Amino acid sequence: MRVLISALILIPAMAAAQGVRESDRLLAANDLVDRLGGHVATFYDGSTAQYAASGDYSYRYTPDDPAFVGTYETASDSRICVTFENGFDRCDTYVEASGRLVLVTADGLRFPVKTLEPITR
Repeated sequence: MRVLISALILIPAMAAAQGVRESDRLLAANDLVDRLGGHVATFYDGSTAQYAASGDYSYRYTPDDPAFVGTYETASDSRICVTFENGFDRCDTYVEASGRLVLVTADGLRFPVKTLEPITR
């Protein structure tokens, strides 16, 4: 039973680590806030993640799509966790890879940030 409980505790950490590579640099919580707080991350597929300095969050697949909104918190292990208004939540990991900021999903998918710009509106 103890082994089963240990395995269940480790599964989320292992899933997040799948896409993290040995060469990736993890970021501390304050580094994540400094880099992302008050900024919009635009990914190569055109989607955007907006991290307001207040902790508000919004994600859009395209500029014309409705926003998925919620709040975010940073963690010391390079993760940002978002709780959406609809009750859904998720945690992703941001790493620095070859000088570029990369979002790594819990499924291990990697999404390099194309641009990171201050929120202007």
